[in-house]
Amino acid sequence: MNRAAAAGGYTVAFVALFLLAVWTPTGQLLDASSFSALPLLRSEGWMRLYGSRGLVAIGLLLFAGLAVGWAMLAGRIGDGLRGALLLVVTVQVSSWLDSALVRPDLGDFAYPYNTFPSGHAAISLAAVVTIVWALRPSRSMEWLLVASVLFVGAASLLSFAHRASDIVGAALLTGVLVSVVALMSSRYVRKVAADSRSLRVARNLLALALGLLVVAFVLADSSGAETVAAALVAFASLLGLAGSAILIVRQERRAQISVL
Repeated sequence: MNRAAAAGGYTVAFVALFLLAVWTPTGQLLDASSFSALPLLRSEGWMRLYGSRGLVAIGLLLFAGLAVGWAMLAGRIGDGLRGALLLVVTVQVSSWLDSALVRPDLGDFAYPYNTFPSGHAAISLAAVVTIVWALRPSRSMEWLLVASVLFVGAASLLSFAHRASDIVGAALLTGVLVSVVALMSSRYVRKVAADSRSLRVARNLLALALGLLVVAFVLADSSGAETVAAALVAFASLLGLAGSAILIVRQERRAQISVL
């Protein structure tokens, strides 16, 4: 696994998404349209459920902290330190970007201020990677952890807290930081049994998300197609988050890294 190439790829994707979704009128329009998508999932009852996204993110962060402590007590100091570094860096960088990135006024598209990327989603995914590094959980536990990240991302979108690009940008940012932390801390990478099926699923989800976005951009200027375009953007963002999360977690599972 080429960590430098992975970091570069995630960085390019992150910057491209930001420029397209935030710095173009069509991108801002489509991004904001995700707020009107899937109205059946925005009732009062659903909103109460989405209100727990913060608790889920905090729960994942606490679980990751306990996993770091367990790894260090078990003698795997490197895994613990690496996970702790990832958590600290993700919290700091996501918070800094949220305030540092500029959102130009290209039209009246929902919130006038920047919300890119989602700190909740980025921290949740970083916590899951930390848990994978520290505990090396079972396959079923990994899927449960990934599902928790998807809930945080979906709840952020459906509760009007974040735009579609924010949650995908969060996953890409975490991919950058995971790759950089692993690259800086590793002495060697030992390949383990590859789970090609999970990686294939992740890549197919990302390809489908990209395809839906292309169709949404085509429909953006079509009269009467606004509802369809909004739904495509919302679905694409959720598929993009799912694909990115699975890809990052499964790749980290494939590579055992020795730090100390």
